Amino acid sequence: MGLFDSFRHEVNLTPEVIFALSKLYMIGSDGEISEEEEEEFIESIQQFDNPENVVNDAINYWKNSHLDEFLERSKTILSRKQKLAVLVSMCHSLLADGDVDPSEQTLFDKFLAAFNISEEEFQPYIDSIIWTFKFPKDQ
Repeated sequence: MGLFDSFRHEVNLTPEVIFALSKLYMIGSDGEISEEEEEEFIESIQQFDNPENVVNDAINYWKNSHLDEFLERSKTILSRKQKLAVLVSMCHSLLADGDVDPSEQTLFDKFLAAFNISEEEFQPYIDSIIWTFKFPKDQ
């Protein structure tokens, strides 16, 4: 036990906190958070009963843990549908500023692997998300 362990706040890693923290990892992965990414994040967490607590817990967990630990714990907490929802939401964050940074792609690939979802399996979701940003002209 460290000298300052009593100041740590143990975060209950709920699906809502995982959702928010996954998005925070994504929007911060390129070293900057654009206005579009921030707005998209705020809008996405409004669905939760107490979004402020969800964000506070997500930030607290992020400050005190490593990504690999987060992914290891998350994959055992989330259902398959929740994993897909997190990934879809991360894609929205990834595309919010109109640019796919290599660090964002690397992080997304890490989540796919941790959640045991292949690129091929996720491709239809990505296509649909891209179409919401750039509506297809073909029929």
